[in-house]
Amino acid sequence: MKIICNKELLNTIHDRWIISENICYNLPPINTIYQGQYAEIKPTKNSPPFENWWTNSHDILLEWEEIKKHLVEKNNYK
Repeated sequence: MKIICNKELLNTIHDRWIISENICYNLPPINTIYQGQYAEIKPTKNSPPFENWWTNSHDILLEWEEIKKHLVEKNNYK
């Protein structure tokens, strides 16, 4: 699992995705689901730039200290 911490890159992403080699799904925001609003998980032919996202993200286990720095800066996380 990886986390994108780059604010500029995050600002280019709106939807949520499940991406595999053969299919891609577009997902509603998690808040929509929590609020019980009507939404659908749909297969899409769109191809988000997964390789770019993956390359420009941090491994949650191997790079936790780097992720934590971003959390501290953004949320005063301790």
